[in-house]
Amino acid sequence: MINLEEIAKKLDKILNGIDPEIPTGLPSPVTEEYFFMVYSEGLYLSTVADMRAGYRKNFIPVIVGAYGGENNPVEGLEEQDRNALIQVLFPVRFKEQMYELENYIAKCFVGRLLTFGNQKCVCNTSPAQYGELQDFSFNEFNKWVETNYKMPLDKTETYMSMTLNLYLSTAKGVGSEGGFIFGNSYTTTLKVYTDEDMETYYEEDAPVFVQVNPTASLSPASQQVLNDTYSKGLPQSAAYTRQITLYVKDSAFYACLIEAYINRTYQTLVFGVKDNYGLTVSGFVISESQEKLYYISDIVINANKGDLMTIVLTLADYLDDYNEEA
Repeated sequence: MINLEEIAKKLDKILNGIDPEIPTGLPSPVTEEYFFMVYSEGLYLSTVADMRAGYRKNFIPVIVGAYGGENNPVEGLEEQDRNALIQVLFPVRFKEQMYELENYIAKCFVGRLLTFGNQKCVCNTSPAQYGELQDFSFNEFNKWVETNYKMPLDKTETYMSMTLNLYLSTAKGVGSEGGFIFGNSYTTTLKVYTDEDMETYYEEDAPVFVQVNPTASLSPASQQVLNDTYSKGLPQSAAYTRQITLYVKDSAFYACLIEAYINRTYQTLVFGVKDNYGLTVSGFVISESQEKLYYISDIVINANKGDLMTIVLTLADYLDDYNEEA
């Protein structure tokens, strides 16, 4: 179950650069000038400061509230969609840094599977809205900060607000054995081989895609015995295919695909695919599959004005000794 306090704790760690799920190499927004203190409408305050101790840094109040969302009415699924309003209040002299903060928050949350308490959630955010606190409302704001944060504000400062929504989706046991799995847990590595010896290839180890559709099709051999009211059968032949829509990057992997289309040489390419479905259940070797080889049975290049370019690939099993050994 997601709750407002867990959201506030997670946000506090991310804003102050101490959460283990912050993307590697992403710099913390905390500087020598300020840090963040998160308050969640009576439930959580990251730090209760002592005014007598004195702080060398400015603190940026962050309020998490307006909690809402909906539940999926399917028993046993426990699917929840939640949203919370995040409001960051800061002196106008930190305006440029707060614009960068919006980008930092997006990189930490948008499309990522993060841990809130003991629950994994898929996250998203809205664009931020900015506004200035007017003089007539600042005195009330100052009293509220002194009451809840136990720290005074400089009344000569002009304050602004940055407001955005945080969206979370989860279900029962997401991220643990026996729980449900989001498609975000699925990852794949792609190779396109350009020679018969499978020695020259271009690799895409972090493809961006919306969905992948692995498909198995079985052709039956069936019969209906005299006096029976229905037929029975056995699988006679099987075919395995997959379709994936890739967002095109300016890289050698996608240049190879487009060049093959231009030169009409797709039949010479062989695809290598390694999957990871995000399953952690023990007793099965499925955490990461061995590479399988495919040929391209269909390709669609979508170049629509105003949209990101995509390539839709339909792949089928490649007849080769390598696949037979795998």
